[in-house]
Amino acid sequence: MLTWRSALEVAELVRQRQVKPLEVLDAVLARLEAVNPALNAFCLVAADSARVAAREAEIAVMKGEPLGALHGVPLSVKDVLLTRGLTTTGGSRLFEDFVPEEDALSVGRLKAAGAVLFGKTNTSE
Repeated sequence: MLTWRSALEVAELVRQRQVKPLEVLDAVLARLEAVNPALNAFCLVAADSARVAAREAEIAVMKGEPLGALHGVPLSVKDVLLTRGLTTTGGSRLFEDFVPEEDALSVGRLKAAGAVLFGKTNTSE
């Protein structure tokens, strides 16, 4: 089951072309859809942009381009981290419409390592 593998295991499977980034993302999104109603862990799911990123990751694998340590691995971040183009509330209704124009340094580094950002997890104010 892909959703129970570590990030490094998934990255290795992607590198070895045993699994496609989009396949991993779809498994993660299906699991999230099944459990998030009860857990309420995610405040934002960015499935569309994540699918675009996963397809780009897959193309890079097929072209033999250099791959980052987290290439094709779906990841989420806490809602306190700035994520370019995705709402960042920090758990506050004051910021419910705030969409940053840049990523936090840590988010940028995750993306540079090839991670596929698929959502943001809840944060209490």
